Amino acid sequence: MVGSSLSGRFSQANAVMDVNDLVFAMPGAQVTMNGQVQLVGSTFEFQGKVRTDATASQMTTGWKSLLLTPFDKLMKKNGAGMELPIKVTGTGSTYDLRLDLPHSTAAPPGLTR
Repeated sequence: MVGSSLSGRFSQANAVMDVNDLVFAMPGAQVTMNGQVQLVGSTFEFQGKVRTDATASQMTTGWKSLLLTPFDKLMKKNGAGMELPIKVTGTGSTYDLRLDLPHSTAAPPGLTR
């Protein structure tokens, strides 16, 4: 059995649900995000970061691990083995998860914090 937790703050007005301080934690990783869900049209946009206990080179084996070792120091941040900015967008039936580079700390358009 693997334990995980999910928490966040939600508010809704004018057919838009704002999601702030969303935190999903599981052994070895934590995802923090802020975003919006447009209830009419079922679209969503979230920005945040994923933090892992392991470094990039520890998550692979063989020659890939050796190739990633020099980049471990670049991806380490605030005590995490790796911290990467991410963005998730989509509709009720499809989604797009990608690195958010260059990372913007600004809220998605229309999001109030």
